[in-house]
Amino acid sequence: MGLTDEELNLYDSLTNDAERKNFKKMHPHRLKYELIIETILNFLLKVLNSLKGKQTDEITHYAELELQMLTTKLLAFSVLIQKWGAYNTEKDIKLNPIVDPVVLGGLARNIYEALGVFRLVYLLPNDEEKKRIAFNLWKRHSFLDNVKEVEAAIELNNKNGYDASKLQEQLQIGKEQCDKLLTDILSTNYASNHHDFNFDRGNIKKSLVILDDNPIFVSLSGIDRGMEYQIPLKNLVFQNLYKILSHYAHPSFQAECQFDNEFKGIGSNDEGPYHMIVSVAAILAICFISSYIVFDNSIQNELNKEEIEVFNVIYGSYCIGTFGTEPSIDEYTQERQKLNRDS
Repeated sequence: MGLTDEELNLYDSLTNDAERKNFKKMHPHRLKYELIIETILNFLLKVLNSLKGKQTDEITHYAELELQMLTTKLLAFSVLIQKWGAYNTEKDIKLNPIVDPVVLGGLARNIYEALGVFRLVYLLPNDEEKKRIAFNLWKRHSFLDNVKEVEAAIELNNKNGYDASKLQEQLQIGKEQCDKLLTDILSTNYASNHHDFNFDRGNIKKSLVILDDNPIFVSLSGIDRGMEYQIPLKNLVFQNLYKILSHYAHPSFQAECQFDNEFKGIGSNDEGPYHMIVSVAAILAICFISSYIVFDNSIQNELNKEEIEVFNVIYGSYCIGTFGTEPSIDEYTQERQKLNRDS
């Protein structure tokens, strides 16, 4: 668990499960997050196996794909946190083994984005009509992006005198897909009741939508600002997390400095970015699992005693509400009021 010898001896002396559970709750920052990621992966592999072959509707199918994608991201993460180096036999050149915080930070941000997509597209819409609207807008945004790419390719082909007929066919199909999805969205009762909301224009720039009494499009880049009541992370984790992880996902001087520290052997410690990124990845993954249990509570059957204990400790320390349940608006408000006071 990443405890000191004194703490470990104290933990070993505890005689019942309740005392050990309370001890872990009091020391979440001392947990060995590399091992927690392995625990998460073991659970996810059991879940994916249990879902294999089940007949589902279209939306549930793509929700399950998000869970599979979380698993592969964590598998990559678990490989990358093992120190690796390189060796050139021709000139006897050796690269010191390191963990690259820039690569890990990019992966952690991707996990954060996956959490946002899963919750806004698949979990939070609270009736079948809203679920279909959110899913269709998510799809349509991708189709709209593809239309723009094909239009640019056609323009380039025409400029250079190349045949663009196949691209024209592809463009027509893409536009028809976008039009059909928009027609389906506008034919819903929700759209009729919110006729002032521009489902078309907003969808061109943004793929996610919050469908409440006052619908609004949001983007993943604004996850720290626009989803305060949609992402159940406590303020300690939530505030500026996306911005912090973006320092590693994009070229920056800060990322260069952290990379430099790795070669000096001072990067992988409790105070550096390595520990922060690994712990955040584990917290986000457990938050995702909790959300998926709300979406499909049958996966709880795959939880063993150790997983329940670890997930409850991490979730209770860094997320809003209780593991495996959706936070209430009162729980969100109580936490976010502190964020507003501190801002």
